[in-house]
Amino acid sequence: MSNMSDSFGYILVEKITPVIEALYVGYSLGLNLDCGRYHIQIMESLGNSSWEQVLDALHDLAESNGYEANEEDDNDPNWEVIKFLAGSFGVNDERLHKILEKEDYLGEASLDVLYELATLFDDGHKISGYMIQSDMVPDLPLTTEYRGIIGHFQGKHFSCNFSSEDSSLGEYLNKNLGEGNLNFAAERLQTEVQKLLDGVVCENQRTALKLALSDLLKS
Repeated sequence: MSNMSDSFGYILVEKITPVIEALYVGYSLGLNLDCGRYHIQIMESLGNSSWEQVLDALHDLAESNGYEANEEDDNDPNWEVIKFLAGSFGVNDERLHKILEKEDYLGEASLDVLYELATLFDDGHKISGYMIQSDMVPDLPLTTEYRGIIGHFQGKHFSCNFSSEDSSLGEYLNKNLGEGNLNFAAERLQTEVQKLLDGVVCENQRTALKLALSDLLKS
């Protein structure tokens, strides 16, 4: 059994905008790493990105764009703020409800939801994905120390979980699928599958697995 320690990763955006600053207010947004990757970090000592933080930031953003709260309105003020912003970006209620139907605006705001909201509230940031990964350390002292990485990539065209050192797979496939470079995407997938097959010690089993995979892909 393991504990999650500090998480880190990046969001893929063309630039940091007021919407990005509001949605990712609970993260330490770093400098542009390269090619539109902006570093994000969750420090255990600082706490996670809570809905309270996000909603306060969205409220300030809405007010800066002309929103005025109606104190006599019985509707959920959080929903009214989000609905106001949605109207600013031409987003209908149905799309918002689908994203937020399971949210109670309590606790941590998940990266999945923040990403989906960012895709709807695009004020020029043009978000195309994010990657997050966390160190894993043992709960109990062991004779041999174990330390690994688990992570997730989410993009418009591709998403995946990963536990290896290669955290670039999701971004690579997402980019090439988006650009229609199917041959590049296929070659990368073939490389990843071959890495797994190379781990099969028995050559006969390895050959049989290749044939079985080929048949499965044709079905």
